[in-house]
Amino acid sequence: MKKIISLSLALILMLSVSGCAAKTSLANENEGAVVAKDLFENASPQTSALGFFHYNGETTTLQYLFSADSINKVLGELSSVPAIHTEEWSPEQITFPVYGINIMDINGYPLEAAWSNGYLVMQDGNVYRFDYDFAKLTDNYSFSPQGTWNSATMLPSAEHLFKDADGWHSVLMKEAGDLTPPEGITLEINDISENGLTVQIANKTDSDWTYGEDYSLQVNLDGKWYDIPTAAGVNWAFHSIAYLLPAGGKTEQTYSLAMYGALPGGNYRIIASGLTAEFELN
Repeated sequence: MKKIISLSLALILMLSVSGCAAKTSLANENEGAVVAKDLFENASPQTSALGFFHYNGETTTLQYLFSADSINKVLGELSSVPAIHTEEWSPEQITFPVYGINIMDINGYPLEAAWSNGYLVMQDGNVYRFDYDFAKLTDNYSFSPQGTWNSATMLPSAEHLFKDADGWHSVLMKEAGDLTPPEGITLEINDISENGLTVQIANKTDSDWTYGEDYSLQVNLDGKWYDIPTAAGVNWAFHSIAYLLPAGGKTEQTYSLAMYGALPGGNYRIIASGLTAEFELN
């Protein structure tokens, strides 16, 4: 009888300790939990549409939700989901599909988040474990299609989906297409500084040539060139203007790198008006 009582007491103690450990583990796990309402507390449904992105591994589609009431309902759904901050994440953990949302805040700045494989990646680089079915949004709300792209670089928080402290990750990258620069026009890099890239464009033809302000950057990984995304949470635009470079003329142009944020060291090239030149960053 004493042995049976002893075994029973031991079993009760084991279950009690196990239960306490489970509760402690759960408490520790949820200690840093927030909700999406906190993450998007400054969103402005009254003055901004909600952009919804979907990348399937090949193309990115963008749809907009314009109804403030519907946007509030979406944010309301998100507000019920625990978002547990984690440092244990890398772009290598991304799986398809990838979803993203974008909305303006009360100050007119974008609020962005991307989701993949149970992780929510915010525009400031913070990552949260987040259990939500983003796929159902298009079933439950009336979104308006806006466009489709053969790239993931326009996804919200793309900067943090493509790179981290270890450098660039190719999970979402697609090899860039071939370039066909205009004949007789050259672009050479004169200087790399805090102000950006200063280049010289030379027109070695007998005809005038026009060029614009827009440009993009690509990075070379394992001998292949890839498009890279601009910095998260910032809107960028170029003046729609054409500059004239006379036949036989030269001009100097500076392209700011600020819109790409902190660039890891590597081999890059700038693409400007069909022209290209390579440069190294350490």
